[in-house]
Amino acid sequence: ICFNQNADLHYAWVDAGVAKFYWYDTVTASFQTLTLPAGTRTPKCTLDDKRPTQSGRSDIILSYVKSDNKLYFRKQRDRFGTEYLLDEGPFISIERLYMNSGLRLQWLMVKGAV
Repeated sequence: ICFNQNADLHYAWVDAGVAKFYWYDTVTASFQTLTLPAGTRTPKCTLDDKRPTQSGRSDIILSYVKSDNKLYFRKQRDRFGTEYLLDEGPFISIERLYMNSGLRLQWLMVKGAV
């Protein structure tokens, strides 16, 4: 789970092998549920910069590993509609996604292929 700068809850989960993401859409002023592509594993979300001085620049980042064992992400700024390839992998899972002490996002990954 994570919260945006307005404290709206966002969360990702997998149910019966289907990954989903619940998020607040500021355009429609309502919560939405996004179904991720088949074979998506270990979805994680985080606010990329929690500092109040960055409230106009921060984004919720949704990241996951797909069935091709590559790491992908989507961002709130795109309303989670655009998928970006972050790393070719191969990866089994994302263990953690967080902002590190150097003020950068960091992924803790399990390498390998399923």
